Amino acid sequence: MTAATPTADVSRTAPVLLAVAALVALAGCGGVLPGGDATPSRDADLEPAESPYDTPLEDSDLLADHEAALRDAETVTVVRNTTITGTGPGAGFESLATARVSLADGRVYLVERPAPVTQTYRYANDTVFSRSAGGTSYSRAENDTAGRTAVEWTRAPLERLLPLASFTHRGVTERDGERVHVYRATDPAAVNTSTVTPGDLTGVELTDVNVTLRVRESGAVGRLRFAYTVEEGDQRREVATSVTFSDLGETDASPPAWVADLRDRFADDE
Repeated sequence: MTAATPTADVSRTAPVLLAVAALVALAGCGGVLPGGDATPSRDADLEPAESPYDTPLEDSDLLADHEAALRDAETVTVVRNTTITGTGPGAGFESLATARVSLADGRVYLVERPAPVTQTYRYANDTVFSRSAGGTSYSRAENDTAGRTAVEWTRAPLERLLPLASFTHRGVTERDGERVHVYRATDPAAVNTSTVTPGDLTGVELTDVNVTLRVRESGAVGRLRFAYTVEEGDQRREVATSVTFSDLGETDASPPAWVADLRDRFADDE
């Protein structure tokens, strides 16, 4: 058994994801179904309501309210899921990261898939234990090489994604007995292209775009999802990226048995 650098955050080490995520903001939505009927509205189930936040959302109180709601809950499960199918560069990519976060004591239990599955358990003092097909390891995090802290898991996904476009409030709906405000960005004119456009996009066409943000009455974000199709020449890629915040106050972030075993072995090094 040897100490090893913990697995890095996929969102920071996969450039293709950054480029693909940036593309989403360049397209609009809408279309015509076979027979000439208009595409059903994605907002058909929403009721009119006043937006609780001014736009742009990244300059509003949304992020602060989201963090406050999660702090009050003390625990949360954050799931980051990305799939790219079709043909061309990046196609066939899949990434699923599930972080059980305890804001009460700064612990994070992260599981990354697909195989080889990697598990990382991080304490508030930056002690990190990792487990994968290659074995187990222990280290102390330096320069954030062990991935996000508990606080960063609550805010980093929104800090990265909210500035991509100017979201429009579309109304409210109900999810699990709670009112949820729905924001969307589908108009190319609402996109900050200087921020989200990576390089030359000549010949690239985006279709079937759906960018949706769901916010609870408490201010806690429930889900942020990007789904779209990229067409370039004879290549076509379907991309779906989402971040969800769930099980507020009900997440179990306690360490698994293998972490306790490792901690006993390296107790003198902590």
